[in-house]
Amino acid sequence: MKHANTKDVSSGSVLVRMLPGLLVTAAAVVALLYLVDLGELQQSFALADFRILPLVAVLFLGTVAARSMAWRTTLKEQARFKDCLLVLNQGYLLNNILPLRLGEIGRAILLGGRISLSFWRVLSSVVVERIFDLGFAAGLLFATLPFVVGAEWASSAGLVAVAA
Repeated sequence: MKHANTKDVSSGSVLVRMLPGLLVTAAAVVALLYLVDLGELQQSFALADFRILPLVAVLFLGTVAARSMAWRTTLKEQARFKDCLLVLNQGYLLNNILPLRLGEIGRAILLGGRISLSFWRVLSSVVVERIFDLGFAAGLLFATLPFVVGAEWASSAGLVAVAA
């Protein structure tokens, strides 16, 4: 006898869930093949230096993992790391597709549905994360701006901004 909360995961239901993503991917590949000059693309790849790519990949994955752990902490560890990681990436995808950073609202909807938290509880954690992002970006701006404009007082102003 099945419990009410047990999900029946058959191969058919998995395929149905994957179908929208597969269709979007297929459409994107067709569009790229139509729009991109493959000869020029091949020349560009021949000129590229890929030696640093593994380091960049490791750093990128590390930052996404760190953001997921931070979001999990903001949610008072009511979500699993895996859920935060998956939904964070889905939110990034939505931000690239939808206008006005609506992916952040999508993150709140997606994670709230996964872990049975209210939309507003998850959205508030997203807002807190974005406030930290904004503060960090402002700190970087104020720390580096004096060096860009070439002011004499640049080093001391940069240190004060970093400390703040």
